[in-house]
Amino acid sequence: VSPGALNRVCRINTGIVYVMEEDYENALLYYRKSDSVIQLYNVTDYDYNINVNKGDVFDKLNRMDSAYRYYEHSLQIAREQQNDDFIGASMTGIAHYYRKTNQFDSAVQYYHNAVAYLQKANDDLITCEATLGLAKLFHQYGQADSAVFYASLSNSIAIKSGFVSEQLKSSDFLKVFY
Repeated sequence: VSPGALNRVCRINTGIVYVMEEDYENALLYYRKSDSVIQLYNVTDYDYNINVNKGDVFDKLNRMDSAYRYYEHSLQIAREQQNDDFIGASMTGIAHYYRKTNQFDSAVQYYHNAVAYLQKANDDLITCEATLGLAKLFHQYGQADSAVFYASLSNSIAIKSGFVSEQLKSSDFLKVFY
């Protein structure tokens, strides 16, 4: 591994730790520092990761225009790589954008497409996120049966896969819903 690649991975991972601590501004700082390593060492192996991670942070900060831009760029990279898992993850992010900007039809389409890619890639973790996103979307639009169906689906996948944090998220949604 080249020094540039290692440096970039360390900075990305530091950003991820800050995301886990919900310190999104510091996460962005480290993601931006990893970008400077790209230019210095011409390391592009992690372009997808940095773009989807930045999209996620901007999404969590509700800076939706920036989130969309990074999710869209990550989707472009994922399609070039023909990576179903990455495509599904990027589509989930774009679906979040559409949900949060009240674009119901686009959100439903992106969530459903994301789930198809994620299931093909056996990515249960992001499938939990996408199905919970669908639950939130349907709840937002007063479609209770669909909201409960997708939250329960997210919860059952989380239980089956042992994802305690995802199980907690879907359980919290169902608790508040009822």
